[in-house]
Amino acid sequence: MTNRLVQTLLCLGLATQVAAQTIELATLGSLQLTFVQPTAVEDYPAQPIPARVAFRPGEAFTLVAPAQVRHIEYLVANGADVLPGQAVAIIRGPEAHHLQMEYEASEQLFAAASRRHNSNRELYERKAIPESQWIEVSEKFYAAQMEYEHQRHFHKLVIGAEEHPDTLTLVAPFDAIVDYTRNEEILPAGDAIARFIPRRAVRVRIELPNTLRTEIATLQLGQCSLQVEQVAVTSRGFFVDAWSEPVKPECGLIPGQQVMAIPLLRTAGYRLPKRAVFQWQGASHVLLRDAQSVQAIPVTLLGSEADDYVLRCNRSLAGREILVSSVSAVQGLLMGLGGE
Repeated sequence: MTNRLVQTLLCLGLATQVAAQTIELATLGSLQLTFVQPTAVEDYPAQPIPARVAFRPGEAFTLVAPAQVRHIEYLVANGADVLPGQAVAIIRGPEAHHLQMEYEASEQLFAAASRRHNSNRELYERKAIPESQWIEVSEKFYAAQMEYEHQRHFHKLVIGAEEHPDTLTLVAPFDAIVDYTRNEEILPAGDAIARFIPRRAVRVRIELPNTLRTEIATLQLGQCSLQVEQVAVTSRGFFVDAWSEPVKPECGLIPGQQVMAIPLLRTAGYRLPKRAVFQWQGASHVLLRDAQSVQAIPVTLLGSEADDYVLRCNRSLAGREILVSSVSAVQGLLMGLGGE
């Protein structure tokens, strides 16, 4: 048999193997063949995303100024941890006295409105007064009640007003992180004196691409790992808001801090050395050992970690062996470039 005929037969045999995407191990000659088993993974890292340490709207208690405040002294640093009943700020000067007088006046007006309301109720039930008069009495009663409750809620956090009428000392309502901002010298009525953020409310917020909304599982921030607890179901353009579980003390994060977070995405995939993956016919492949042959099977690359790829395959790779050495040589055979 001539050399040309032998080469022709080998090429015909190789063409059959290429069509089947399979190479017999016996045809690989003296190539060094090393196989590894893939490691199953449940998540993989996406690209880092800017994040902020914050709290969700409504989770903080806001102490609102019931009247204009010109002079307020904060006794703790912004962002400090405070305990229930701990003094956090002092309102000084005539305004402190006015606030105390308004509270006492609202209390007396509410007491008077309550008495009138109760006495007129009996008259109304006996049809002794017209409904229009009862409605007027009721409206004044509820207005006085609302004003008194507004004042009472504020003064529940006031101590020492009787001993020092020209000062109002404000205290923390519970174990919290205090947050305050002074942009103007005068604090208008209705503005926040301070916010008290429960420690359990401090979370990491990220703007997540819509495409990752259903896959996000965890946020990795250095050595700190936080589960994603809530993902918005409404989109803002190309992004949705996602919130982590409450920040753990060991994370060392503080409200307002900006960080880079690595989203870990859910998957039923595998981790393999990068050298196991090669490109063929416009797609990524690996070489799966099957008895006395290796078969090229397509995979989808999801991400990379150091020297490994995280990938997905449409067939189970659990317990199977993947070629990690001489891969380029086998790739050459699949492409019809000849052996080594």
